[in-house]
Amino acid sequence: MRTLAQVVFDEAHRPAWSTDPELAAKMNPANPKDAGYTIAAETLRRAGFETKINTETFASAETAATLDPAVTQAIVLLHGSEDAWEATTKHGSPTWSMGEIENIHRYVQAGGGLVILAETEQLKYGNSTTEIAARFGIEIENLTVQDSVNNYREVATWVLADLINHPKHNLLAGVQSACFYRAGALRIAPAVAATSFALATTSATATPPNAPLIVCQESGLGRVVIIADSDLFGDDSISDHDHQTLWRNLVTWAATPATGIKASHAGKQENWTKTDGDWPRLVAAVEGLRELQNKDGSLTESADRGEAANLVEQACEAIGSLATHPRFKHQEAQLAATIQDFKKWQAAGFAVPDFLDSLMLFRPDLNRVDKLENLVVFPMYTQNGNPNRNFEAVITRTAWPTWLADLERNQYQNPAFVPIEFVGFTKGYDTNSAVLFPETVATRELAKFSWGGIFCDREAARFRVITTAAADLLRLSLPAEVAMLLVDQGLA
Repeated sequence: MRTLAQVVFDEAHRPAWSTDPELAAKMNPANPKDAGYTIAAETLRRAGFETKINTETFASAETAATLDPAVTQAIVLLHGSEDAWEATTKHGSPTWSMGEIENIHRYVQAGGGLVILAETEQLKYGNSTTEIAARFGIEIENLTVQDSVNNYREVATWVLADLINHPKHNLLAGVQSACFYRAGALRIAPAVAATSFALATTSATATPPNAPLIVCQESGLGRVVIIADSDLFGDDSISDHDHQTLWRNLVTWAATPATGIKASHAGKQENWTKTDGDWPRLVAAVEGLRELQNKDGSLTESADRGEAANLVEQACEAIGSLATHPRFKHQEAQLAATIQDFKKWQAAGFAVPDFLDSLMLFRPDLNRVDKLENLVVFPMYTQNGNPNRNFEAVITRTAWPTWLADLERNQYQNPAFVPIEFVGFTKGYDTNSAVLFPETVATRELAKFSWGGIFCDREAARFRVITTAAADLLRLSLPAEVAMLLVDQGLA
């Protein structure tokens, strides 16, 4: 199953945390959990993310690809420190160059996600977190929040946050409480107030009162999340309250572009029909025949029989040539039968077509192989589309990855189901039709059919459009994982 997104943890700036359990144990042998973000990384992996560690500066040639939002959907900046204050990885400097900060800012503007982990008494650690946050109009205040009333286990610096539901972004799905252990506080500059919101704040009894503890921002085409306490998601605290769910929600939201438009990073396959000569010839022949056909597929009285004969010959030549392509080798007998059905239709004076013989040889259900392509040419109607049994030509690509094959084999047996996607199609499928069913084909008798094709790409697009419109209409606040699904056609 493809990953939701790639998340990179920056461990190049002397972090006091590591996602590597061995390194965390070296940093703090007595209590590795106080140096580990290993559970945070594993939480993301279990949710479907790919995680990586960056050990290069963000001004080096090695990180050029990392700073591409099409490659890396979110970057997590772990809290860094000089060694006088924290046990660190001993790798790199906690101070960022201006070039690095500018590159990170540019990455977000282009559609990348950024998660910044700040700390209590932020300035003492000698890192550049305040400068990075300032590039997005967020100030990290140099203090330690205290709350003698609204706290955890009667520790005044273990502050229980007030969580604020946002009307559009539901980042609190599954989250009821969160505790900030020795946190700083944040301040949103007026210039970015319209694009920023506080997800968690201190309570009215805290010092300072009602101060943001988590700020989320849509910046350019990307998103930023700033958290005033890095202990919140460390190995020793992430299992407290609902921290694990909150962490997953925040990273998912950051990894989803603010534009609501996302090019899939699933490695989209190139469409060979754009450079192939046989497919356009077949399309031209089929489109020409469609103009000459009645509703039942026969030729109209006024149709030129000579023209129809030429178009049939052109279609048969194109099908015969396509049948020699290695990708259609498994269809050799069926495509030969399709040519014969065309010729029988011509010999019968272009009456109601009968493609039963070639249809019975078309059995995509018996050859469910991931990315296997099929050439389909039949006189047929399209559901939710053209009601007439006109000729259509479609090239489908089967979607049958290992995880889906295992699911069908072990839990949800449906031997007729064939998930497919479009490679090419004629005008009848330039509609809302998202199915390929054998009963739509013109035949002399109704045969027993054993398969049904569902165009996953079109169903996914329909799902995304309708669900997004419904959410807007009903003013629903969508969980981050749902929002990610709705902006990513490849994922849907």
